[in-house]
Amino acid sequence: MFVSHESWGSNASPLLGAGHTCMNVVEWLSCYHFYKVVVEELQNGKMVARQFFLSDIDVLESVLEKQCEDFKVTEVLLMSPGWMNGSGGWNLNKVLSLIVGRGEEGGKVTMHKVAEGVVYTSPAGGKIDTLEEEGFKVLI
Repeated sequence: MFVSHESWGSNASPLLGAGHTCMNVVEWLSCYHFYKVVVEELQNGKMVARQFFLSDIDVLESVLEKQCEDFKVTEVLLMSPGWMNGSGGWNLNKVLSLIVGRGEEGGKVTMHKVAEGVVYTSPAGGKIDTLEEEGFKVLI
């Protein structure tokens, strides 16, 4: 989950409308992956590019499901920690395919194939039980 403190923000209502705040700093309170999603959205008759940082697979799935003629996901990037990508540090990679399923012990497993051809799983070393159809989804 992303968190911030009110002292790190500024009122964006004059620019973006009532209820909006711009954050100068946000903190990621996890050692797990998250997603950067680039969308094109129709605003005032023009397609505008926007970027979102999403905290988990369920939120990503809901954004992907909302796609329509006026709202298109153009790119999904995976921000993966070192334990997941094997580098010892954080990496940002374009996601080519994303599969969600249930592991052999019943927990959720995600498999991300990234542009470099590598497949990252969460949890590390997780395997999807292909006999378990409930919860199996190909998102990308």
